[in-house]
Amino acid sequence: MLRMRETMRWTIPILPLVVALGLSVTGCATIRAHQTAETEQVLAAAGFQVEPADTPEKLAHLQTLTPRKVVRDVRDGQPQYVYADPQTCKCFYVGDEQRYQKFQELSLQKKIADEQLSAAISETQQSLIVAERNLGLVQGKPLGSAQQDLVSKIRGFVDSAREAMKQNDWHRARSQAKKAEVLSKEFAPNP
Repeated sequence: MLRMRETMRWTIPILPLVVALGLSVTGCATIRAHQTAETEQVLAAAGFQVEPADTPEKLAHLQTLTPRKVVRDVRDGQPQYVYADPQTCKCFYVGDEQRYQKFQELSLQKKIADEQLSAAISETQQSLIVAERNLGLVQGKPLGSAQQDLVSKIRGFVDSAREAMKQNDWHRARSQAKKAEVLSKEFAPNP
């Protein structure tokens, strides 16, 4: 009985840690699979050819390459660029120098687009926080008709920004949220 209590005393606090560790490993695998899919889409757009590792020789060669990274390789005496995916598709993506240059260009464009999207999302959220905080300052207070109209316009911009967010139209969302923020500063206390 004493031994069972000792075991339970150690098992119960450790159980959440084991579950959390399992979830984090699963999450990492999901992120890696997503990144692999994105890279493979860019490789295909750059003109890389997919070659399945469908023979024992190709499978053996696949295992010798750095996984999920474009590396320079020599094939039949010619330099080529190879991306090995030993887990998802068990295949190679193969391209020449021209396709590799195109891959780098497209990768850079994607990185810039991702950064711009991230900035738009952040700016939209920040503008909405400011606008809603400023609207909260006048909630329940008596307002003149001009102020009521202004509150109505601000709420319209906030609603429009939220609708654009749902549609993943971050350009419009950022624009509408910024308008709401600028108009709401009328209600902000003077510094």
